[in-house]
Amino acid sequence: HYNNKQKILLVGEGDFSFSLCLAKAFGSATNITATSLDTREELEQKYKDAKNNVEELERRGCTVIHGVNVHSMDKDHRVVRSIVYDRIIFNFPHAGFHFGRETDSYTIFLCGRRQHQEVVKGFFLSAKELVDASGEIHVTHKIAHPFTSWNIKTLGEEKGLNCVREKEFYTFQYPGYSNKRGSGIDCDSSFPVGLSSTFMFKKKPWLHQELVREFLKSSKKMVKDKDGEIHITHKTAHPFSEWKIVTLAEENGLCLTQEVEFSKWYFPGYSNKKGSRPRCNSSFPVGKSSTFIFKKRHREHDKLHQCYYRKRKGKPSHDEEKNDELDA
Repeated sequence: HYNNKQKILLVGEGDFSFSLCLAKAFGSATNITATSLDTREELEQKYKDAKNNVEELERRGCTVIHGVNVHSMDKDHRVVRSIVYDRIIFNFPHAGFHFGRETDSYTIFLCGRRQHQEVVKGFFLSAKELVDASGEIHVTHKIAHPFTSWNIKTLGEEKGLNCVREKEFYTFQYPGYSNKRGSGIDCDSSFPVGLSSTFMFKKKPWLHQELVREFLKSSKKMVKDKDGEIHITHKTAHPFSEWKIVTLAEENGLCLTQEVEFSKWYFPGYSNKKGSRPRCNSSFPVGKSSTFIFKKRHREHDKLHQCYYRKRKGKPSHDEEKNDELDA
């Protein structure tokens, strides 16, 4: 699920051996941004191989950034937030041992910035702002008790993400990777991974759908009953097709009368905008898009709607079928 065509962000790296493993597999690291919470000085004090790993990553073209907090990386780090990523990876998130052992229910459930669940929730919120609409957020985590109590999938759901896949994780699949405890006197030691999985999340479309739903509800009250039209231009390739624009319109008593291919070339001078985040004034690739044209639902519109849908599916309309019967 990783390749050199993807823009990849790794967070919470220990000695950077996982990043280096990917870089070696790709033959280059120009597509990788690898980060750690530790400063460079702290990193070299904690992990004996960190200095060599980081230097090799940099030779291979990797962007290495230290002192990155996963809760605020979308705001505090200009280099991190300047890229829209295809994959964001957090392996074995952990809050450290400041409040007890990781197996204690007190440590798992206690509300606090440094507790395990809070680390993951903050990461999800921040990663959502940095990942591409079709990108994925990956969290690798132990799945035996008591680690199941972290409820990784539920935390993702609460933050507007869908867990689209869960894949078993084995360290032997990543040659050279050495997981680290990360804190305490044994910070440079590995821990037994045991039964672990990589949980792969994507953004939920429901927030976007809610915006469209409210627009349709409002505009329906404002448009003329007979001749008025409501136009929505939208990307039609996956994952944007999951917004189900036509279904949302039908739920609001509208019918699709036409779908027209959209191209910016039809509108000289038009410059679409991202509208949010640091690159709000930048354009985005339109790709395959359509303008969906809706009218209020009336009996004649329903007939037109049925006819249009049959044509979209390559079937003749009812009137065409009758004419064929007469010709026969």
